[in-house]
Amino acid sequence: MKLVTNETAATDSMTAKIQWLERFNLNWKVEKRPLYTTDATGQNAVKLTQQALVRTDSNKVLNVVTPRYEPIQNDSFADLLMDGEARGLLKNLSGGGFSGGGKVWVQAEFGSGGAVGKSDEVKSRLLVATSHDGSFSFRSTLSPVRVICMNTLMAAISHETRVSFKHTASAGQRLNDLQIALNKLDFDFKKTMDLYNHFASVQMTTAALEAYFKEILKVDAGAELTEQQGDRMSTLIRLFESGIGQELNRGTLWSAFNAVTEYTSHKLGTAEKREESVLFGKGQELNTVALKAAIKLVA
Repeated sequence: MKLVTNETAATDSMTAKIQWLERFNLNWKVEKRPLYTTDATGQNAVKLTQQALVRTDSNKVLNVVTPRYEPIQNDSFADLLMDGEARGLLKNLSGGGFSGGGKVWVQAEFGSGGAVGKSDEVKSRLLVATSHDGSFSFRSTLSPVRVICMNTLMAAISHETRVSFKHTASAGQRLNDLQIALNKLDFDFKKTMDLYNHFASVQMTTAALEAYFKEILKVDAGAELTEQQGDRMSTLIRLFESGIGQELNRGTLWSAFNAVTEYTSHKLGTAEKREESVLFGKGQELNTVALKAAIKLVA
């Protein structure tokens, strides 16, 4: 019989966490290091108030911060998500880093998902992310995905849900905190699905579709399209008419919204930057504008 001591259990737990982080290439830390300049003579070093935030495994400088700044380490949410995965609350996890580790994230499916209109399946996902480059603060939010084309969608409930925990919390308390957060996100998902189904019930006229896409492209009423705007308008119309899965709810506001999400998820920018864009950048911004414009049409 193997004797399990507190020390053995702690070692096993740390090993499991390291292996979990390595799945997503997140097994590294950041630390603050002093910054120096020279005086007017160029001879003497002068220590600056600000500090460099450095990735310790590569010595890459990710940000310049004040002494009061306290970084959120990659493993700060590992125990929580590991427990959720082990208990079956979370599944199909994915994750990684962008911009050399400036942004880090983990996504996981939860709940049973839902369908829009004629069997257009949408999965509910939890996105947990933080940045080390100062581009955004820690976030944990609902991030639905349209299954047929893997479009990343925007949730109707825009506020974020924090699912962090104290490092001293027990596994039972962590799971309780996670279950409370997932219950809230599940409620938000159901409200979002109600809205998506409302979109699927609205048929778009040619004039309404053009006005909708112009609002997303930020074209003033009556203004001529630039060449770039004209190209994007043509792409959006083509995706509205024949994009992946559009036959399920053809000609509706849901199809118009998903013309935008297919564009941001599969067409916008370069392939290597597209996932970062749709989660944290221009793609996310366009999806947000598209959602808000669609909500106005059904208000």
